[in-house]
Amino acid sequence: MNINPRKTKEIILSTSERSIVRVAPLTLDGSIIEQVESCTLLGITLNNHLTWEQHIDKIISKANSRTYLLTRLRNTGIKQGDLLSYYKACIRSCLEYVAPVWHPGITKQQSKDIENIQKRAIRIIQPDIPYLEAIEMLKIKTLSERRNEICEKTFNNIKKRDNKLNYLLPEVRKLTYNLRSKKPYSSVNHRTSKCANSFINFCIKHF
Repeated sequence: MNINPRKTKEIILSTSERSIVRVAPLTLDGSIIEQVESCTLLGITLNNHLTWEQHIDKIISKANSRTYLLTRLRNTGIKQGDLLSYYKACIRSCLEYVAPVWHPGITKQQSKDIENIQKRAIRIIQPDIPYLEAIEMLKIKTLSERRNEICEKTFNNIKKRDNKLNYLLPEVRKLTYNLRSKKPYSSVNHRTSKCANSFINFCIKHF
């Protein structure tokens, strides 16, 4: 496999600023590999502290630009059903792209910021009606609810023995007597909040 140094980046991962070890940059065929603090991989923006600020900012910015077009479409007289279809296909899909990767690790404020995009879109599609009433009329759910459902669906697929990610799960508990918790997996010990909010641990706790 040939590696192009100009398209290759080096990122040093750490959970805190203090623990980042500054090292000399890597070289490849005499070319220095650029060290970066964040990078985009398969549409996901990762940073060197394993937080999601840059990714959330990017998807919100992208969704905002598409919401502007939603306003333009409404002003041309497009029917409500077609506006909703556009929202689902072009705006909501952007806000939910690979949600299981990042949803467990975002803050309450970040979740609120994402939800505000849907609130804005719904005001365009169904004006003069409170948000919760409007989404009930339109038969859609809050984005937070949908992300939880997406995570649960993904987790259920991973639990299947033939799934390639099944090996990531802890051993199934062998229950010899009735317990309050019927969850098949024991909670995994963790030392950091990032570990606790990783996808597998999040799903074991909630689903």
